[in-house]
Amino acid sequence: MTLIEAMQQYLMQCPVLTKQESHLEFTADEENWALYDGGEAVIEQYWDGSELRCHRFSLAVRRFACDDGERRENITSLQTLCDWLSQRQLSGILPALPKGKQAERIESQNAALSRMDEDSVCGTYHMQLLLYYEERREVIE
Repeated sequence: MTLIEAMQQYLMQCPVLTKQESHLEFTADEENWALYDGGEAVIEQYWDGSELRCHRFSLAVRRFACDDGERRENITSLQTLCDWLSQRQLSGILPALPKGKQAERIESQNAALSRMDEDSVCGTYHMQLLLYYEERREVIE
């Protein structure tokens, strides 16, 4: 299992997203959501060879967004997702990652409507997700 697959499985547990089809790296025309890989950075290196890393993801959610009421409901859903992530983190419920990696925390940022379809029926909302995790590495002597 890869990091993006682990995050997708984790997000599939969120009530806001469970009713929609999910994808990796693309969104379809209908209501659905997708997770995109945004790369990662080493935040800190430890004496034992392990590292604290931050992996970036972009969550794209496609929803009907014809009028102000639908757009308001969609933004409320994204805020509910942010609250769900925070509550799970406080409860110590984080994604199960591949061997040698241990999730430390998740942050969500910048949830907003980013694009409307030409016919103004559906919109795509984006949110940035940051997964901080520790990766254990063996020191070669």
